[in-house]
Amino acid sequence: MAYNKNYPLEGFTFRKVSSGAYKVTYESDYDRKIGRYWTARIEDMTIIDATKNAENPKRCDVEQLRRMVKRNGRKEW
Repeated sequence: MAYNKNYPLEGFTFRKVSSGAYKVTYESDYDRKIGRYWTARIEDMTIIDATKNAENPKRCDVEQLRRMVKRNGRKEW
C-alpha cells in the first residue's frame, strides 16, 4: 500500500489487549481484495505511541510498525 500523507495509518486496526499491549491488524489494498491480513500482538509501546497516539505519525514509524506486524504476526485468510 502506498503511503498516504492524509491518512498514514490506512490499513491498520488497533485493539487494546491489556495495559501494555495492542493487537494490531494490517491489510494492504491488494490483501483486502483477496481477503488476507496479518495480525500481531505488539507490546512495544514506543512504536504504538509513535503511530497510533501521535498527531502526525512519521512515515518511518508507520513502515516499522508494518514490518513488525508482517514479521511477527500470523497471516490469515
